[in-house]
Amino acid sequence: MTKKKKLYIFTNFANSMDGKIASFEREDVKPTKEDRALMDFHRSRADVILNGAGTVRSHPRAHLIQSQKLINKRIKQGMSPHPANAVISFSLNLDPQSNYFQNAQRTKILIVPENTPTKKLEKFENHCAIIQYKKNKPIAAQVIKALNKLGFYRILIEGGGKMMFPWVEGNWIDEWNITISPKIYGGENSPTMVEGPGLKASEIKYYKLNKVKKVKNDVFLQYVRLKTIGK
Repeated sequence: MTKKKKLYIFTNFANSMDGKIASFEREDVKPTKEDRALMDFHRSRADVILNGAGTVRSHPRAHLIQSQKLINKRIKQGMSPHPANAVISFSLNLDPQSNYFQNAQRTKILIVPENTPTKKLEKFENHCAIIQYKKNKPIAAQVIKALNKLGFYRILIEGGGKMMFPWVEGNWIDEWNITISPKIYGGENSPTMVEGPGLKASEIKYYKLNKVKKVKNDVFLQYVRLKTIGK
């Protein structure tokens, strides 16, 4: 009897001291060697890496594992060399000719509303699988169901802040991996890990600190979800 796969959703963010994940212009700030290695490790754990369209527009490249050792380990475990890449787009304001869609080293998935015009989708059909969701139903649950049907159960969400809110609101995230770096972005328009409308005090999600590691001036934190609120 085949063992049923278990859903597990986790994140990986690099934060500044003031809680920002990028500047207001969304520039690509080079990570430290240690943070880059940690990102690689978390990507190697995933079946699929999920992003919002804003992140892909800012960084329109394939999300791949850099370490050959980690790639070899995945292959030995019967996994694909790289996790699939999935992007959620409400307006389909994406470039089908970008490296994100053209790079053939991994499976690509485009997630859009069900009423997205066919003419818009035609530009992407040759590059990726397409999932359509209903706008009047919770998006996170629909995306999870669709990804599970494709065989993807370990979902790494890499942001950005706007698309994170439904996952937080539904309490879907099992694990947060957060790097605190010694820098300040500032600015009310600089993105944070979770944006959107926000939660009421009674809806706050609670997590437990599971791991702490200091490397030079960076602090790596891992939080895991509590089954009982407030414990």
